[in-house]
Amino acid sequence: MRKLNTVLTGLIVTMLIATAVPASATIQSYNWISPLVKNQFDDFYGATITGYEALTTATLIVNINDHLGSDMNISAIKVWFDWGVNYTDSSLVSMFNESNPFVIKSGEAHVFTVNFDLPDTTVASNLVTHSFRIYVEDVNATSGSVRQLNSNPSVGGSGFAVFSDTQVQAITLERDISIYTAGMTTFMTSKGRQLYQQAQFMKGQGDNAYTKGDFSGAVTYYENATSLFEAAWGNETGKISAFEDAFLNMINAGQNVLNMMGVGYALFGVGFLFMGIGVLVYLVRKSGQPKAPPQ
Repeated sequence: MRKLNTVLTGLIVTMLIATAVPASATIQSYNWISPLVKNQFDDFYGATITGYEALTTATLIVNINDHLGSDMNISAIKVWFDWGVNYTDSSLVSMFNESNPFVIKSGEAHVFTVNFDLPDTTVASNLVTHSFRIYVEDVNATSGSVRQLNSNPSVGGSGFAVFSDTQVQAITLERDISIYTAGMTTFMTSKGRQLYQQAQFMKGQGDNAYTKGDFSGAVTYYENATSLFEAAWGNETGKISAFEDAFLNMINAGQNVLNMMGVGYALFGVGFLFMGIGVLVYLVRKSGQPKAPPQ
C-alpha cells in the first residue's frame, strides 16, 4: 500500500511539472487587421463573422511565444483554409526561410504580420463561412528537420467570410443608412415623416433580401431607402431653414417697430414734461398775483 502511494505521488508530481512547464512553443494570439466586417453578427450567415472582400489582401497578426528551453528558428508562417489552400506572405519568405530562419530567443515572443491575397468566390464561396488554421514552422538547429507548431488549440478559428462585390455593396449601403437613423428622428413636417416612413420600409425590405441571400435585391432596396432618407432630411432642412429665415425677418421687423415706438414714446414723454413745466409756471405765477378785493 505504501509503495502504491509512493507511485501515485510520483505520478502526480510528474504531471504537475509537465503542466507547469510548457513542452513546446505556442501561437499565443492572432488578430485580423482591417477586415470589412470584424466580430459582428451577420443575419445571412446567422453567426458572428470576420470577413474580407474577395480578391483583396487579408492581413493577419500572429504572436509567437517561445516556451522552449532553446531558441526557435522560424522558417515559415502559413494559414490554411478549408477550401484547401495554404497561404503565406511572400515578403516574409524573402526575409526568412529554412536556410535562414528567424530566431526567437527562449522565453521571448515575436509578432509577425502575414499578408496574403484571397481568392474569388468560385474558390472560397461567399455563401458559407470558413474555418482556418495557423501553422508556424520551426527548423531544428542540428538536424535541419522542420516541425509545425500548432500545439495551442486556439491557433485556428471559424466564422471567416469572403464577400462578393455585390454583397460588399449591400453591407456598405446598410452601414451608410444607419447615419440617417442615428439620433433624433422626429420630423416637424408631414412630408418629412412620410418620406422617413417610406425609407424605413425600404430598409426593412433590404434587410429581408440580404438575410435570404438576395444581395442584388438588397442593394436595390438600400439604394431606394438612401434616396428616401436623403429626401426626408432634405425636406426637413429646407423647411427649417425657411422657418428660420421667416422668424429672423419677423424679429427684425419687430425690432424696427420697437425702435420706432421707443422714439415715439420718448418724444411723447418730453412733450408731457414741457407741458408739466408750463402748468407749474402758470400756477406759480397765478399764486403770486394779488387778489382783487371783494365787491
